[in-house]
Amino acid sequence: MAKNESTKKTAARAAGSRKARAAKSSGRAKSSAGAKVLKRRIRRNTKVFYGVYFAVLFACLIVIAVVCVRLTPYLADYEKSNPRYAADEVMSHFTQADWPMYQTYAESLSLDGESPEAYLSWLGEYMSGGEFSYQPDHSSDDNLRKYAVRMNGQVFGAFYLRRVPDSTEYGFETWTFDHLDAPIPEAQTYQILAPTEATVMVGTQQMTAANAVEAGIPTVWNGYMLTEDIAAPTLTRYSVERRFSQPEVTAWDQYGACAVHKDENEVYVVERNYDARLQAEATERVEKVVNTFSKFVADDTSRENMLDYVRKGTNAYSIIQTFDNNWFGRHSGAVVTNLEIGDFIRFSEDTMACRIHYDFVVSSGDNSATYDTNYWFYFVYRNDQWYLYDFYAIL
Repeated sequence: MAKNESTKKTAARAAGSRKARAAKSSGRAKSSAGAKVLKRRIRRNTKVFYGVYFAVLFACLIVIAVVCVRLTPYLADYEKSNPRYAADEVMSHFTQADWPMYQTYAESLSLDGESPEAYLSWLGEYMSGGEFSYQPDHSSDDNLRKYAVRMNGQVFGAFYLRRVPDSTEYGFETWTFDHLDAPIPEAQTYQILAPTEATVMVGTQQMTAANAVEAGIPTVWNGYMLTEDIAAPTLTRYSVERRFSQPEVTAWDQYGACAVHKDENEVYVVERNYDARLQAEATERVEKVVNTFSKFVADDTSRENMLDYVRKGTNAYSIIQTFDNNWFGRHSGAVVTNLEIGDFIRFSEDTMACRIHYDFVVSSGDNSATYDTNYWFYFVYRNDQWYLYDFYAIL
């Protein structure tokens, strides 16, 4: 009996084990089928997702492209409204001396006879090797923007931008170059002393009364004229300013070009031209007067003989009449050597002067002395001859 029950229990356990294995196998089968279904579902959903994703992405790209096409000109217009871009553009030219705006600026300057090209040449040298910077500066005009420019840290100049409202396709304002300020060197003053009747040029600028700072300056001939109405030659002092170079002074008168030199005070002196034709005509007569005069001074000829060469009623006539030549002393000879007659100047058709220089050699026995003699002689033309009317020694 006991054996039968044991057998039943064993059979029951075996049956239970078979059922469990069957159930487990059935579960496995069901699980495998579910996994296959899930995989098919995931694959299907993935295809749908990527389709939607790429469709949305493509649509976004199309939208972005359309926006960019529409927005690009708008942004470009907006950028134009920023004055910084216009300032950068101007500054890129500002450091170049050959910028056409510098030519325009130079032509607007009052340079008192100096050329715009001279200014541009100076500016090019001044700017060479400079480092430039700029920054906004104050402007009292809302329609102007000022930018201060520095070169090597020092003030150089400025440029200005002008507002142009509603000047783009989308109605933005823009800024354009208006004008500039650039450095100009301080002017230096030069003086020119010239015969009043001479034409004086400084470069291409003719000196006029507007340039004269002093007129009617007496010359060596003033005060030695006849009582007749004869204008004595005078000098005029001119003043000019130059910024870029020293003045180029040229001059001429009725006889041709005049020599120009600088004196010890850095004044440009225009030399007077003397009358070469008059010198050729009158030298022979002047030599006779000089030789007679020297003999009269040495008491080697009579007073009457000397007065034959002198105009009556003049200062020279009075001097000769009262001249005491007894002081000269006894001598064996008195001669004129190394005679030079020059610097003939005509005051009018019948009055003139010239410079006389000679060595007056006076001998007494075996001894001799030489006297360096210089005179201005003044003559008047009467009865087809030149007559002495005044003279004075050049000391």
